[in-house]
Amino acid sequence: MTASGAARLSTRLEPLLRSGTFICLFIGVFHVVCWGAVGLGVARGVGTALVATAIYLGFALAWGEGTARQKVAPALTALGLVLAVAVLSSRVIDSSYDGQSYHGEALLRLREGWNATLGRELSGKHAIWLNHYPRGPWMTGEGFAALFRDNEAAKTTNGALLLAAFLVSARLLLTRLQAWRAHLVAFVVAANPVALCQALTFYLDGLIASGLTCMVFLAGGWLAFGEPLQLLAFGLLVLLLVNAKFTAAIYAALLLAAVLGCALLAAAPRVRVRKLALLSAGALALGILVIGYAPYVTNTLRHGHPFYPLFGRGALDVVTEQTPVDWRNDAPLLRLAHSLLSRPQGWILPAPRFTLPFVFAPADLKAFGDPDPRVAGFGPFFSAGLLGAMGIGVLAAVRSRSARNYVIFMALVAASVLINPEAWWARWAPQLWLAAALAPPLLIDDAERWRRRIGLGVAAVLALNSALIGAIALRKAVKSSAIWHQTLEQLAQAQDRCGTYFVVWGDHTSNRARLAHARISFVEAASREAVSCSRWQPILPTGEERLTTVSICAPRAPLDTCLAPP
Repeated sequence: MTASGAARLSTRLEPLLRSGTFICLFIGVFHVVCWGAVGLGVARGVGTALVATAIYLGFALAWGEGTARQKVAPALTALGLVLAVAVLSSRVIDSSYDGQSYHGEALLRLREGWNATLGRELSGKHAIWLNHYPRGPWMTGEGFAALFRDNEAAKTTNGALLLAAFLVSARLLLTRLQAWRAHLVAFVVAANPVALCQALTFYLDGLIASGLTCMVFLAGGWLAFGEPLQLLAFGLLVLLLVNAKFTAAIYAALLLAAVLGCALLAAAPRVRVRKLALLSAGALALGILVIGYAPYVTNTLRHGHPFYPLFGRGALDVVTEQTPVDWRNDAPLLRLAHSLLSRPQGWILPAPRFTLPFVFAPADLKAFGDPDPRVAGFGPFFSAGLLGAMGIGVLAAVRSRSARNYVIFMALVAASVLINPEAWWARWAPQLWLAAALAPPLLIDDAERWRRRIGLGVAAVLALNSALIGAIALRKAVKSSAIWHQTLEQLAQAQDRCGTYFVVWGDHTSNRARLAHARISFVEAASREAVSCSRWQPILPTGEERLTTVSICAPRAPLDTCLAPP
């Protein structure tokens, strides 16, 4: 392509590339509006979405750059992309364990009137997590679920931020790299395996991975371009991240400190650095003390510290039984090294097996059909990519003084995972991927061919790793969703023959919304022994029982018999 052709293509793609910032802006606005609606006891739905959209468009027109058309085009593009993600999300049923348990339960409690902003405590199953965990994505997700009248639409934020991470990073990288190289690196940056595995679930770690990536690149975009809208989107995104998870708040603070410190070292415009620092401090304070009043302030008042029940006094141990036995007495850094140099596993059994970079068995890839692979969760090629990224960092720092600040930032991002003693589990330290993904730009456009090939090689390894994991995760999500859709359809059609079903939820209490959405009549039972029905069986077909803990009993005949066509 000629230089003029590339320039024309870049101009045509500009609204799409800028829409990444607008996606972050809309998600941030929607989060705050949903938080306000929950606090006021206002039902979420079309009205909430219209208010959020009006505020969002107002920000776009007031703070955006260029003519009205240049402001509106990416704003509407972003809305269209979020809508597309919402439609896809609503079609795929989440079969993940935590998604069907406390995440899904939180969404239903919000729909039923739980005021999650003031710390009103709930009772019942999963109450310990609902009462004390941050709840920003739950409120945002419930807003999407109410808008589309489908609980599955609550996954929209995950996919939207994943897409935004690519667009925001691509726009900034295009200022330094050739177009195809910038897009390759942007794919690597955005396609965090944690985000890919969880994009179609209610899990929050993928949202955090994409959100932290967007936060870093929005901050970089503000420092580079000075666009007020990027600064606004950045601040709103910090509010969401702080209220996603306890670790997300800590990670966000550490990465913000790293951005600001490296910006000062790099002699970035002091006015922009100062504004970014003030907004960061303000967003963290507002996110914790106001929007995060519950749980941060309420936990502190009731239990003496904000991170109850995971850290500090009175902490519950939710990790030991999920840690490989051979690792339990190892230092955190050693556990991380073990995980990076082991074959991928979805569970802690069998005992993790050491492997060299690039060495794995095809069967190992099944682990990435689940949203939270325990061992080597960043993928089979990540150890090789990480070693390559470390080599690039050392080479760049030695030969170029100007690259050292960038390498320092990469190192700080990687070091931030060590604040978490369980960083061996990829989904609990998702920004480690970002640290490796930031390395290729140091060499990928180098004048020397051999250095350029190193940069391209590392980018290609990480891209292949993500493409492989993304394909596996998507296939498993679609297959599991199809099984659920088929089962719900059969249960609804056989209602007259089977009678009103008895159901025991196990841990997956939120499935009552799925049965109700499918217009299936059921009676909840405390246990199988609590009702006079002797034909209990898993709700899903033989071979798929592990996808859920729900059991069902048809009072008139065995389930297989009454589900059979007459």
